[in-house]
Amino acid sequence: MSAIANGTDHSVVIVDGQISTFGSNKYMQLGRSNDAGLVSETPASTGSIPSPVSDISCGSWHTVSVHLDGSVRSFGWGGSMFSGAGALGLGSRTSASTPTLVDSISGEKAIQVACGNQHTLLLTDSNNVYATGNGGYGILGTGDANDELFFVPVSALETTLSEGEKVTKIRCGGNFSALITNKGNLYIWGRNDSGQLGLGEESQGDMHSAERYPRKIPFFETERIGIRDVACGENHVVAIAENGAIYYWGDRNWLEPHVVSLPEANGGLKGIIKIAAGSKYSFALSDTGLVYAWGAKNSGCLIVEDLKKNPITPVLIHPSHFNYQKITDIAAGRQRCSAITSTHEYVVTSDDDLKELKQKIRSDVKVEVVEAQA
Repeated sequence: MSAIANGTDHSVVIVDGQISTFGSNKYMQLGRSNDAGLVSETPASTGSIPSPVSDISCGSWHTVSVHLDGSVRSFGWGGSMFSGAGALGLGSRTSASTPTLVDSISGEKAIQVACGNQHTLLLTDSNNVYATGNGGYGILGTGDANDELFFVPVSALETTLSEGEKVTKIRCGGNFSALITNKGNLYIWGRNDSGQLGLGEESQGDMHSAERYPRKIPFFETERIGIRDVACGENHVVAIAENGAIYYWGDRNWLEPHVVSLPEANGGLKGIIKIAAGSKYSFALSDTGLVYAWGAKNSGCLIVEDLKKNPITPVLIHPSHFNYQKITDIAAGRQRCSAITSTHEYVVTSDDDLKELKQKIRSDVKVEVVEAQA
């Protein structure tokens, strides 16, 4: 297993470059036409695809994959007249029951994909960003609130980005979008009713607040803070600065970035290689294979013992929850969370953990003893 992604009530895993899915198939989001309307508890293949998957993302009820040859495939819910366009980019609101080739970016090769609830972004090797799906609140970054059934270019970036500035990462939240450039700049747009765009007092969390074009977050621009990675949840954002500090905003808690973990040199979490965000909860994965979580207890995804209140800073998820196996990847959906572990590497954080683990595994198995950070 090389990658995993979560939707509202379905999950996708990539095994040997091929797609397997599990969860609800009510809206064809499993990409298996013979299982329409069913619930699958174990991953099953959507069928062989000629080019291996290089990137994958899930929306609420749809999935989009990018392949090594630059092609794009999508499946799941296509949308409706009342709920707006889905995010398949196939030219209609018809749902797709199996992975279907997208041909609306002909001539360019896709390298990344990101899905929101009902919209999708693509990044191509030509440094172009394309969007499709529900356009409400300016989510697509095209300057209006119109739905798009095909992938269309986010042409505003031609004048927004500076000379030599290239997009390196794209991300989607529930109803908003974000990207990072090679200069460490974070641009964000879409709905801002919960302060998820991080614009500060400009928004005041107004239910109609929105940005229709990609825009830099004032806080990071003023403080000259470069951003290394970003994760977008349902209504909040988590970002890692180039110095290792982790920032959080949105969910009507913070209207601009608020530090939840100090820079690495000042005692913050060290070696964070990935962050993930769902609905009112967030994860941070370290290079030692430990996962830290914070957010709402009732999200069901924190699995941290003895919580008397919602943690506002990252708290260790004890490795025993993963049978002490080293975690290599994490994914967050709305309230659906997943992790990939190594079957031959183990991690413990205390001598007591080590004693317990040695009773369960062979003596020659590699075990790494790491220090858990507060």
